[in-house]
Amino acid sequence: MKRWFIAIVVAQLVFLVGESVYYQVRRETGAEIRLKVVPVDPRSLFMGNYMTLSYDVSRLSAWQCKSHGLDTSTLGRNQTVFVGLAQGMKFAKVVDIVLTIPPKHDPSIVYVRGRVTRNWSMMRGASGPSDIWVEYGIERYFIPEARQEEVNRMGRNNIVAIASVGPDGQAMLKGIEVNGKRLEY
Repeated sequence: MKRWFIAIVVAQLVFLVGESVYYQVRRETGAEIRLKVVPVDPRSLFMGNYMTLSYDVSRLSAWQCKSHGLDTSTLGRNQTVFVGLAQGMKFAKVVDIVLTIPPKHDPSIVYVRGRVTRNWSMMRGASGPSDIWVEYGIERYFIPEARQEEVNRMGRNNIVAIASVGPDGQAMLKGIEVNGKRLEY
């Protein structure tokens, strides 16, 4: 009986350490991209010390999708899309939008997995293409309570998110820059 208990505890520890190592390796070895943050109101009684982030690559216009061969009128809520981003002079910009990562693609393009959260044509019951909104799973950033006032003093208009993207398109938020000062917690 005692051996079973020890085996279960060891298995749980191995699992927790393995998960931690997996995410740390993914964070450090993934392709790094810089995303322009669209200012949003970060205050929320329910979210606590989390800053809500929105990106300029989160809203994809109908013509932008159509130019990449994607018909937005067929996209439903929670559907997975992969947005190909290329690092520009300052921020990543959209260069491709697909439903699956192409097996052979330009290595300078980083495909980020996202899910459609809003599709105006489906919401209004209209037919035809429309703009879509995509979330990448990196829309919230935790700020320790002790540092929140410092971030508030820095302002909200010049924020850049730094994300790491794995080969499967999964993005992880590494940190943010506020007025050129990098913050990682």
